[in-house]
Amino acid sequence: MKGGAALFTEHFHDCPSKREKLFELMFEKFQVPGFYMAPSPVLSLYSSGRGSGIVVESGNSVTQTVAIYEGYMIANSVLRENYAGAEVTRVLRASCATDDPVFADADYVHLKEKYSSCSNTQITEVELPDGTIHSIKGSHLRSCTESLFGSSGLKIMPEMVYEVLWPQTFITENICLQILYYQEVIQ
Repeated sequence: MKGGAALFTEHFHDCPSKREKLFELMFEKFQVPGFYMAPSPVLSLYSSGRGSGIVVESGNSVTQTVAIYEGYMIANSVLRENYAGAEVTRVLRASCATDDPVFADADYVHLKEKYSSCSNTQITEVELPDGTIHSIKGSHLRSCTESLFGSSGLKIMPEMVYEVLWPQTFITENICLQILYYQEVIQ
């Protein structure tokens, strides 16, 4: 790693001692000439060419939203919901259990990541990683995606974005900032 600068992402709840230890390790052991660490939501926003907006990050077990203004995270706008990829896969598995063939867990993850959408397709031809082709009802592929956005009653994403922007948080009076953030939601 000698000779090149390093860019690292950090979890926005990391303690300063972990950050200091990483800096020390990078400069002393790996002898990097430059080092920059930033929260991943900020870098996600920068990668889209924006400096302000709302970032929605969804992983395997946690979905988080955070408001960012001119490259800085607004601390009291960070929300965390324990509903993410694993739960979406579970919804797909339960939906398919009624009349489609039973697949391995890895196949459900593949179907979710490659074919799920909010489209109105009735039947979708899907190819699994092993090359086999199956027909799946479009409603099954929609159900897992829609579990994030509300038709199943969960409404995770809209509520999280709403909660970042409204009464308990920092943007209660400035209408210009409210409009800016609504135009800049990154998923």
